[in-house]
Amino acid sequence: MPERVKKMSLYEQISDQIIHLIDTNEWPVGSQLPNELLLAEEFGVSRNCVREALKSLELYGILFSHPGRGTFVSTEAHSHIENMKFIDSISGGSFRELIEARIATECHLARLAAEWGSDEEKDELERVFNLLKNDLLQNHDEIRPSPVQSGYAFHDAIAHMAHNDLLYQFLQKLNVEIDKHRRNLKLDAKDTDTMIADHYLIYQAIREGNAERAREAMETHIANTYRVFISH
Repeated sequence: MPERVKKMSLYEQISDQIIHLIDTNEWPVGSQLPNELLLAEEFGVSRNCVREALKSLELYGILFSHPGRGTFVSTEAHSHIENMKFIDSISGGSFRELIEARIATECHLARLAAEWGSDEEKDELERVFNLLKNDLLQNHDEIRPSPVQSGYAFHDAIAHMAHNDLLYQFLQKLNVEIDKHRRNLKLDAKDTDTMIADHYLIYQAIREGNAERAREAMETHIANTYRVFISH
């Protein structure tokens, strides 16, 4: 059964208890959760706190809701819980360690993308490269944050092109931690030019199907990103 928590506890503590109840099959896959009012009474917190916890677990894919029917445990709940445990296990890694793990994973994905990417996927990579280039060129002469969304789209497209679901999922988990640092990345005009050149070389190598050059270009880009991060 749910345990009462202190009224000052954050919604993450409610989320953790719900995850435990699912993980131990006290709330099995497909089962319906008690309504918000009952959960609030059982946990000893406000309905708003419960609602926030439920929403966060929906975002992780652990729960899903049907309007007018209630909230249920997702069929993929246990898989997503394992993903969260993995993320927790790497969250203590240093930025250098995360970068090294990224090099080991993403450089190989770039190689595979050059080998296995279809013409349609290469066209899509060209499209997202141009979006990234345009984002990077905005306010070119000012120090500004790195464009996270278009940068993510470029690297995500490459990971998809590799057609290796296991490596793709691992990179997604790794990126959860890397993104915490990436959002603090600031680029000046020289850095921006380097990032554009790096991404173009990656795209060009994959477009031409040159696996080794794609791997080398990705490794150079990640090294340059790390250099920019520690220099600012």
